[in-house]
This record gives sequence, C-alpha cells and structure tokens, in this order.
Amino acid sequence: MAKFNANDPNNGYSKEDRTALETKCAALIGRAFRNPFPGLRLDAADNAGIFFAKQLAYVKSKAYDKEFPELTGLKLFPQTSEVDEGAMYMEYYSYEPVGFADIIANYASDLPRVDVKGTPHRAEIVGIGNSYGYNVQELRACRRNALLGTMKPLDAARAEAARRAYDIKINHLIWHGDEKTGIIGVLSSGNNIPVYTLTNGAGGKADWASKTADEIAADVAGMLNYIDTLTQGVEHPDSWAMPNDLYTSLNLRRIDGTGESVLSYIKNHTPQIVNWEIAGELSKSNTDYNSTGKNIGLLYTKDAEKMAHEVPLAFLQHAPQERNLEMVINCEGRDAGMVIPYPLSACLVYGL
Repeated sequence: MAKFNANDPNNGYSKEDRTALETKCAALIGRAFRNPFPGLRLDAADNAGIFFAKQLAYVKSKAYDKEFPELTGLKLFPQTSEVDEGAMYMEYYSYEPVGFADIIANYASDLPRVDVKGTPHRAEIVGIGNSYGYNVQELRACRRNALLGTMKPLDAARAEAARRAYDIKINHLIWHGDEKTGIIGVLSSGNNIPVYTLTNGAGGKADWASKTADEIAADVAGMLNYIDTLTQGVEHPDSWAMPNDLYTSLNLRRIDGTGESVLSYIKNHTPQIVNWEIAGELSKSNTDYNSTGKNIGLLYTKDAEKMAHEVPLAFLQHAPQERNLEMVINCEGRDAGMVIPYPLSACLVYGL
C-alpha cells in the first residue's frame, strides 16, 4: 500500500479500503458528502471512496511506522514468522548437547553417542486485537478542509494509540509470556534459561553500584565462562542487556585517576560482547515487568536459531467497517511469544 502524503494528494491508496468505503461504509460516507458547501464541488475523479481511502492510507502508514523505544523486547530479539498465521498451536524442542567423541579402533561397534537432549514445548498462538475509528462529523470536517484547500488529514493519533496498546501487550508476552496459554517469555519460569549468581566484591556487596570496574569486568567474564562450562564451549553469547539507569550510571562513573568511564572499561575488557543493550524492563524500578526488587541482566546470543520472537501474523489494520455513525478500523495480530530452542546460549543475572 502506498503511503499517503497530505502534500501529495495524487499518490496511492489501498484498493481494499476504497472498496470497503464504497460498499460497507457507503451510507456513512454519503452523510459526510451530503451538501458539500456553497460554491464548492467535487471533481469527477475525486470521489468519496478515493478521498477517504487516501486518508486511511496516511493514517495506517503512521501506525505501521510508529516505534516505541521503551518497549525494548520488540527490538532486542530476532523476529521470525515460521508458524503459519492459521495455526492454533506451536510446538518446538529446546536442546542441550550431550555426549562426547572418543578414539576408536577399526570396526568398533561401541561408538559413543553424541546427541542433543530435547525438552518439548507447546504453546497456544494468541490473537490480539483492538480498533479505532472516526465519526461522521470528523469525516465531514476532513472533507471540508480539503475542499477549502487546507489539506488536513484525519488525525493519526488514535491509530498510533491502537498500535501502542497492541505493542505493549506483545512486549509483555516477550518478557513474561502467558502461563495460561503456555507462551514463554525471557523472564518467565520454565524457559530453562540458567541463572548466574554474582559474588560479593571487596566491599561485601554483589550489586554493581558497590563494585569497582575490575570487579564488574570479572563478573561479565564469569558469566561468559559459566556458559562456556555449561555447554562445553559450544555457546558463545555476543549480547548483554541491562537496565537503562544502570547503563547510564556506569557510563557516568569515572575510574579514579583516569578519564575513562567504568562502562568503557568493561567493554574494552570483554570484546566477546558485541551488542551492549539497554532495557528498562530489567530495572528494579520498573515494577510492571520486574517484581524481584533487583536489577536484572541478560547475557544472550542474538541469533534467531538460539532465541527468537515468533510472529505468525504481524500487526494488521483491516479495511474500514461502518458501525452506527462511525467508520471503524479493526486491528489484529497473532503472536507466539518467545521461542528458545537453545536456552543455554543465554543466562540471567539478578541483583546487578
């Protein structure tokens, strides 16, 4: 669908929207077009269906393009769409390597087995939806502005609000899953992601606000070694996510006698980590997502084969429908939360 530009009224629109406007919403559009204004008329090519289809193209494109930086689950993890949008359930296995190789004699019949130990996961794929709309008076006002030469499109804020409400729900599924439907999240129980325990620093505390730069760097190295030991060197995480307030604090702290920040020092001493991410959902102050009372860190591998957000049907805005004196646009999507085939490629850390 071409995006509508208020300054370029000749651009494209959705044919599906135009058809719906001229059929399902015909009565409503007729009311909006009744008795335009004295001295003003409509060109034959500029009919109601095309006009409002262009308006909807503008509104919908604003909602599709809108991003909400604070909803970090939508950005941190790779997104896949491997499950068909018509599926009701999703099944997959989470794996960990087992076994070893050995030197064998010719014609040996007792070769050691190297397999993967799999744990089955089954989750319901949930449908999520909402709607927004415009009443007949808003349509009249929009058309009047166009006829008077003051091209002011329909207000896109309500479409963006529908998108935000949808994304908030998806973001919560990514982090916490849904126990009722079997959807797992990064912080939910049963996802098999191991937990790394921080040790106390010289000051007697484990949190990073109480530790030196060397002690924090040692913690990060300890996490990497922990996963290396668990997987016998198979997994090599490349990403680290921490609360945004902790990230800022480490960036502002300077190492005594130098101009270098603690954050810069840690990055320079842990080159294995390529992606340094911030996630407000991991902060102890964000009680909507974190009820532990402690800052949380996540070490993981940014690879869809290890951990991904499965989206059978992305956010979709349907063609408009007439409901009483309003034109309603229904929105929906289908989501399966997180798929974590290799949970040992990550670890969670509590108490940063």
